[in-house]
Amino acid sequence: IVTEGGRLDSKVKEIIAPGSCIEICSTRIEDGVVRGLLTSGGYISLFSSLGKASIAGSRGGAVGAAASKIGSGQMFAMPVPLGTYQNLQDGLVITSGVSSTSPMITKLKKDACAEIVETRVEDGRVRGRIQSVIYGGATTGANGFIN
Repeated sequence: IVTEGGRLDSKVKEIIAPGSCIEICSTRIEDGVVRGLLTSGGYISLFSSLGKASIAGSRGGAVGAAASKIGSGQMFAMPVPLGTYQNLQDGLVITSGVSSTSPMITKLKKDACAEIVETRVEDGRVRGRIQSVIYGGATTGANGFIN
């Protein structure tokens, strides 16, 4: 559930589908719930240290199938971790900009590893900014984005 304001009792702006990609530009804590400001506007609940019953009526997040238990709290959105990823397909395109329609720089070979140092959401997809590529034991600098 996306609300207009950061407070848990703010007016509902929209409901996003489970599994949707979102981009958070800042966070705040409101009554034990970590709220994220979306780059597209509005707030969602990211994590609650409260039990499910305590926030179900607060309209603070997508309580239910999309939520997962972490310790005594619940997580409503999962971050995409940064790090080294192995390419599982031949010819994965690296573009010069965050948009998937940006000019192509090169293509990654299967089994090449890319170090992802930043993620962004573009057209409903997570794009990762590459800092380096490792293939056949050799590391090369890279600057571009992949899906």
